[in-house]
Parts: sequence; structure tokens; C-alpha cells
Amino acid sequence: MKTVTFRLDLKRVTLTDIQVLEFARAAIAKGLPREAQRFKHWAVVVDDSVIGLKWLFSRVTGIPEIAYAPSLARRIFQDRLGLEVVNLSNERARRRETKRFEARTRRSQERPTTRRKHRITRDEYREFFQSVEARLSELLPAAIQAEPHHFQARANFWQVIFDEFGGCHYQITLRRDDHEIGLHFESTRQASHARLATFQPHIEELSKSLGERVQTGTMGPRGAWTRIWLEREVEPLNESLASAYAAQLARFIAATFPLLPETAHARTRKTERGNGARVEQTNPAYLILEHESQTIRAFLEGRSDHRPTDEKICDWIQFCYWFELYAEGRDLYKLVLADGVNPWYLERTRKLAKICELRAR
Repeated sequence: MKTVTFRLDLKRVTLTDIQVLEFARAAIAKGLPREAQRFKHWAVVVDDSVIGLKWLFSRVTGIPEIAYAPSLARRIFQDRLGLEVVNLSNERARRRETKRFEARTRRSQERPTTRRKHRITRDEYREFFQSVEARLSELLPAAIQAEPHHFQARANFWQVIFDEFGGCHYQITLRRDDHEIGLHFESTRQASHARLATFQPHIEELSKSLGERVQTGTMGPRGAWTRIWLEREVEPLNESLASAYAAQLARFIAATFPLLPETAHARTRKTERGNGARVEQTNPAYLILEHESQTIRAFLEGRSDHRPTDEKICDWIQFCYWFELYAEGRDLYKLVLADGVNPWYLERTRKLAKICELRAR
């Protein structure tokens, strides 16, 4: 049995995984109400049924749904209690999850004693990405290899970052239902979409040169980021697959890297803030601001490895207020625990968050 204790809006809550599952199963047995199935993105999987994440979290904690962000409920249910939380944000994902549930049900009926599928550990991901990195260094063209770059591994994805082109990186992502080899633009909405636009005229040519369909689209918070990618079927992680992905990524980089200077040109256009100030996007100050905004968004999406202090979150709210990231400032305040902040600073932050909420509408 797993147990978690946390505090939100002066309320102390203790939960166990058994408690949550028993409540969910009782609700399923009675027939789930309509509001339990009226969710946009996140849901909890319980015995081949899906239940809205915020609905279930509110019912077992007694905390209103408007008092917290989905990332808090997801972190507690998935990371602390080990429950299965899935993102059903579009119809394609819904169909994929439905097929997975049906297949799981058939297998349980045909082979009731069959063991669950092996879940890949962080160590297995790390060893796989190390193998890819070792092979990629040998396969990249010499001219690209000479460009300053570094590698970064995070959970189930691994990045190749070229120092000259901030706000973008190549990435291999290993999801449960598919794998991806792609180029991500994760900067401001304007810069990310401008960079994708410079690639659009070349997509057909890239598809022909790589011998497969190159896909483009948006991702991230409210579609602010963009990507270009190749989709792969899920396969077991082994040395053979690492060699194959390294070779495919090397070809993908060789085909797209010559176009990156065009995206950098799109990114150097001046942008205006609401107070009339103009910021050149390639100067060091802009890069610092861009890094901070990416860190905040990663935390809100649950992609951060650790939780900052409550005072740091308050600092972020002030940052969001000054640089007009109003939706982020509003969402961050929902994650502040009152007993971790000096009262006067908390009150000041509350006022800034209220302004962010009003301006984000």
C-alpha cells in the first residue's frame, strides 16, 4: 500500500492507493455520473474504465476542482500512488486507448494468469540512450559533428541540442504507444510557429529524401510549441534498435540541419511586449528569459524532475506577470502551499496571480 500526505489551501490530506481504487470501483459499480466522464485531457484508468482525473481527485480529497491544477492531481496519483493516468486529449488518443483496453480485456479473459507487460525502468531508458549516443557520434557528417552540441536525457526522451540554435533540439521520444524521431521548436509561441513555417515549403522534399512521410504539427501548452517528426512503431529496447534509431536520427539531422539557419533568421525578428519595449531574440537577456519560461512550462506540464520551493513558485508568478505569461502565472498560484511562504509575500503574490487570471481570460 502506498500513502501520500500533502497540504493544499490550509487543508491537510492523506490518501492511499487502496482508498482511491476502492472509491473509483464503487463509483463504477453504481454507474459513473456524466461529470466523471466529461474531461478534456487527463483520466485515471481503473479496471479498464477511464474516470476524469480532476473529478476523482476532488471526490477523494474534498477539494474543489477549481482549487488546483491537473498537474498536482497527476503528480499525486501517478508519481506518488502509482495509479495509471493517461492523456486522452484528442480523438486519435481516445481510439488508441479504447483499442488498448479492449485488447487487455480479451487477454485477461483468454489468459487470466498472464503477467502484466514489463514496464521500462529509467535505467533501461538510460542504457538505451547511451547506446544511441555512442553510435550517433560515429554516423553524423563531419561538418555537423564539428558544430558545438551536447546531449540530454530525460526519462523516456533524449535530446541532441546544438548550441548555436537555442529554443530547438532534435529528440527521440519513446512513448507507450509509439516512438518518435523529431525536431522540436520549444520557444515562445511566435518564434516556434515562425520556425515551423520556414520548414513547411521543404516538407515534401524532406519526405522524398528520407523515403517516408515527414509529419508536422503543434504540441505543448495550448499548442505553443511545434515539431517536425517521423513516427515509429513500438519495439523492444535493445542494441539493434539503438543502432537503427541512431542511423535514422543521423539521416534526419543531415537532411534538416542545413535548414536551421533559416529558422534562426525567423527567430531574430524583434518582438514587442505590451509596454512597448522591444527585445532582440538573439541577445543573452532573451535567452535567459526563454530558458526560464521553458522551465516554468515544463513544471506545469509535469515534465520537471523536482518541485521547487513555494517561494520560488511565487518568484515565477512575478516573472509571469512582468513578461505577460498570464495563463502560466494563474496556474502556478494554484500550486503554492500557503505554509511554505512568508504571509506578506504570499498576499503580494495572490494579488499578482489575480491580475494574471483576469488578463488570461
